Amino acid sequence: MNRITARWLLVGLIGFFALPWYMVDSGFWTFAWVLHPGAQDSAPAIVQVLYYGRWWLAGPLLALLGSALIWRFGADPLKNARWQVAISGAGLLLTALEGLIIARHGPTILKGLLTHGAVAQGQIGFGAGAMVTLLALLFILTTGISGLGKGRGDAFVTGLIGLIVALVGVFVFYPVAHILISAFENKSGTFSPMLFFPRFFSADIWNLNCLNFHDECGPAINSLALALLTGLGSAMLGLSFALICTRT
Repeated sequence: MNRITARWLLVGLIGFFALPWYMVDSGFWTFAWVLHPGAQDSAPAIVQVLYYGRWWLAGPLLALLGSALIWRFGADPLKNARWQVAISGAGLLLTALEGLIIARHGPTILKGLLTHGAVAQGQIGFGAGAMVTLLALLFILTTGISGLGKGRGDAFVTGLIGLIVALVGVFVFYPVAHILISAFENKSGTFSPMLFFPRFFSADIWNLNCLNFHDECGPAINSLALALLTGLGSAMLGLSFALICTRT
C-alpha cells in the first residue's frame, strides 16, 4: 500500500507543480502552454497560488503534503489508512467546493465576503493539472480504503470502484442536479418553487407527437423510452450470458 500511495503522491505533485491548472484555450495537446509556464491562463497551481493570489487552490497541496507526512512517518498501518482517507477526502471536498463557489464571473455565494482580490475575478474551468491532482487524491483515498480491509484489501478493486463512482457523480448526478435546481429558479436566478410545476408538466415535455410518425415526442417521453429500452436490453444481455454459462 505504501508503494501505491507514494506513486500517487508523486503523480499529484506533478499535476500541482508542473501542469496547467485551468483549461488552456489553445488546447492541452498543442503544448503551447509549455512555452508560457508563468502565464495566468496556463500556469500550474503553485504559480496561481503564490503569484496570482488564488489562495483557495492550496487545498489539494495541503492534502498531498498531509498524506505524504502520514506515508513517511506513520507507524500503524490501520491508523495510516484512516488518516489517508480523511486527508485525501478533505482535499477532494475542498476542491469541489471552491470550484462550485468561485465560478467564471466571480463567487456564486458569500458575495459579501468574497469581494477582494482574485476571488472577485472568478476562475475558468479546471484543466489537466486539476484533473491529474484530483485523480491522485482519489486513488490515495481508495488505497486508504483498501488498507482498512475493504474490497478484500485490494487497492485495484477499491480504486476501480472509486473511479466509477467519481465518473458517475461528475457526469451524471451533478448535471442532473444542476438541471433540477435550475427548474426552481426564475430568469434572474432567484429561488421560486412555484415555477417548477408549470415547467415540469409543460406540454412540450410530455407530448406524444411521435406516435403519428410526423413529429418528435417530448424529452420526458424520449427519456422514459430510453430507460425502458436500456433496462430491457440489459436484462436480455444478462439472461443470454446466464444461459451460456449454464448450458456450456
